[in-house]
Amino acid sequence: MVSAAHNQGIDDLRMIIYEELSPKIKEDNFVKPSFFLAVVGKVNSGKSTMINSLKGKKVSLTGENPNLTRDIVETEISFDDIKIKLFDTAGFIKSDKSRLKINQLSLYETNRKIRLCQMIMILVDINDYYERIHSKIVDLVYNENRCLILVINKIDSQKIILQDQIKKKIFELNPQIKDMPIFFVSGLKKIGFNELKKGIVIQFKNWKRRIKTSQLNLWLKEAVRRKPPPLHNGNLVKLKFVSQVDTGPPKFNIFTNHPRYIEKTYKRYLSNRLKSNFKMQGIPVKIIYKKTTNPYEK
Repeated sequence: MVSAAHNQGIDDLRMIIYEELSPKIKEDNFVKPSFFLAVVGKVNSGKSTMINSLKGKKVSLTGENPNLTRDIVETEISFDDIKIKLFDTAGFIKSDKSRLKINQLSLYETNRKIRLCQMIMILVDINDYYERIHSKIVDLVYNENRCLILVINKIDSQKIILQDQIKKKIFELNPQIKDMPIFFVSGLKKIGFNELKKGIVIQFKNWKRRIKTSQLNLWLKEAVRRKPPPLHNGNLVKLKFVSQVDTGPPKFNIFTNHPRYIEKTYKRYLSNRLKSNFKMQGIPVKIIYKKTTNPYEK
């Protein structure tokens, strides 16, 4: 059961299609993955090394030369009894002019995996975290409504790491992911992996989380009390009720008397308050504003 217009049930459909197209696995103890996770980033950001370290053995080719990963490499890992299908991908490059045809095909597959996977780990080299290409990758993943994990890699290459300063700069460059958790690791030395694994599990649970309607309406009441919706041409805008209609990503309906009059700035305020209140930073939240029906209205 799906809704193509509202992207409901599409992740489950992707999973079914993937399983049907994959070779049938006959082991009795086979457990299907809880979700798919793709590691993406700029070339030479350490994606293949990260895959190998998460797996605990070498499954992806590594080296100093760029573009070693051209075909998608996939493997499976488990955290806290959650089974994850993990994909290594071809790296993004700065200039389209320098792309070879094989690079174009590889990046097409990378984009396809972003659309297939529920969670995307964006790997950023700490030595060039401020470069514009990273913001383009963040924007691409965010606009695809994927659950996002941002990882700063190669921390072993620097003696002093100013985490707060780096986070502040990243949030300035990417305001759409403000306050989301950022993990600092070394894929080569396996530093920071305990925190990263916990973060992946937390993000997945929040991605699939269903919030009680009573909790949502308490949140809405408090959000409106703190900052009421602006009047529109003297008309009072009332936010009456909120409910969650889907998970992965979370989707919510807010019922109001004037959905067309709610300004973008106020919608952004509610979205940010919702993410902050229910700890969903890094997760794309969709809020649909619907008109309440008045039985006395002609």
